[in-house]
Amino acid sequence: MILLCLQVDIFSTGLPKISTFGINLDNRDILEQIKSDPQLFVREIKKNIAIDEAQKAPNLFDAIKARVDSGTNIKFILSGSTNFILYGGFPKIYELSGDMRYQWFADYISTYIERDIRQISQIADLSSFQSLYKTLSFQISNLLNKSNIANNIDIDFKTVQHYISVLEASYQINLLSPYSGKFKTQVSKSPKIYMYDNGILNFYQRNFDIESMINRGAWGAIFENHVFCELYKSIKDMVIKPSLSFWRNKNDTEVDFIIDDTYNTYPIEVKTSSVVRSAQCRALQSFISQSKKNIPFAMVIHRCEKPYLIKENVIGIPVGLLY
Repeated sequence: MILLCLQVDIFSTGLPKISTFGINLDNRDILEQIKSDPQLFVREIKKNIAIDEAQKAPNLFDAIKARVDSGTNIKFILSGSTNFILYGGFPKIYELSGDMRYQWFADYISTYIERDIRQISQIADLSSFQSLYKTLSFQISNLLNKSNIANNIDIDFKTVQHYISVLEASYQINLLSPYSGKFKTQVSKSPKIYMYDNGILNFYQRNFDIESMINRGAWGAIFENHVFCELYKSIKDMVIKPSLSFWRNKNDTEVDFIIDDTYNTYPIEVKTSSVVRSAQCRALQSFISQSKKNIPFAMVIHRCEKPYLIKENVIGIPVGLLY
């Protein structure tokens, strides 16, 4: 199983025993504690730790380096998940700042479309191809509707199909298939669309800082796309790959991701909030009640500080533990 499912043992309560715990420096109390004495904070760490938004405590890095240099088996996982969600996974982008990041994405898109696409497929109208690519960036984490796209950018349906197949073949987008399990209620047959890199996604949406990304109305879809990218990377690196899909019934009840291996099924919801209540897990409960597969537990991946039990068999997982 991927992600934490490979790293957990299930207690009788359903709460996993996780070898890595996480904290988020968005929590002001934790941040002030670290800033006041980062060496003491690091010395008191007794097991593997993932620290999200680590850049908010610059002195922490020196303290961790000193602990590692002194010899320790403890693993420190440092991330700035919000920046990662904004800029994506291209390493080069983190060497740049300000307008240079914008220019790098502009150059990447230009190179990809004007050079690579011509080699992959005969596309005469590069302008309409780029219009489709941009249109798809505003539909991520939603069901793909090719007819609507064709109408919106005024190109025929077959051309839309061709352009989308080119984007798939060049690993720019992923069409996530619906879950194929047998259910009493009818499920969606349309795929959901995701992009493989959040940086390109935010470039097309003109989100050039964290504030615009969070406040322009597409934050939930962007966050979900980021989680997809991390789940996909985890699966891709496995020798025996579980399937990744989503579930949506005729009443539009949806579970964002379903991970299914030979023996178990793990439904996953994605939330942008830092706190999730049991009442927000109705879609997970609906899936669990209808599924005939073995489901050890369900997960809600969100911006919490550490894994915790939301309700019976539903566990809150920090997004920082995806990395």
